[in-house]
Amino acid sequence: MTLNLDQVDNSGRADLLENVLYYLYKNPVLGNGIDFSVSMRGHNTFVGVWVDAGVLTFLFFIFMLSYYFLKTFSLNLQFRYFAMSILIVLYIFMISLQSVINQPYLIVLFVFVGYLIDFNKIDDGRSKFLSIKS
Repeated sequence: MTLNLDQVDNSGRADLLENVLYYLYKNPVLGNGIDFSVSMRGHNTFVGVWVDAGVLTFLFFIFMLSYYFLKTFSLNLQFRYFAMSILIVLYIFMISLQSVINQPYLIVLFVFVGYLIDFNKIDDGRSKFLSIKS
């Protein structure tokens, strides 16, 4: 294992990302419309959101991702590490995947983690997801 990053094959994704960045620089505030980055095949969800919808939507997207990640610290210990691991993997996956948002098998993980975070209530020291009867 070496750190010769200039010799790593990225399957041409860096070139595709460079092509999309041209349109990002051309219209960074308003974006280029829905599914523009999918048609351009940028292979980066973060840049794709910015290219599609503009900087305000991109900042809102980053805010929502950060908000839910920070909310994982309020979960019970067993749910905290579970939710954090799913979110971290999805956030890293968004760097190399064209769009996580239109992938039903991945978006369901966001919905599930969001449900865990939003509806996790502690009753007498026990979570409502745990059906432990004393």
